[in-house]
Amino acid sequence: MKILHFPAYITINGIKAFLRSTSGYGYMTIDIATSIANLGIDVDLLTQSNITKGLKYKNVNILLGISVVITFVSKVFKYS
Repeated sequence: MKILHFPAYITINGIKAFLRSTSGYGYMTIDIATSIANLGIDVDLLTQSNITKGLKYKNVNILLGISVVITFVSKVFKYS
């Protein structure tokens, strides 16, 4: 099974891109994703953060930030 988790943002101490919004919501969303991933389920997480490349954190695949994806898609369709 695969799960796509789409929170507004996450908070991860020690990773600058995920420290903009430090709140209980940010900690809770990454905790839920890592708990599900620890059960052996593939978890992909897509946030609205402006990170430039994806990363893997505690068995959770954190994908490109949505603003990066939207910028790319808008450029592709603009020139199509």
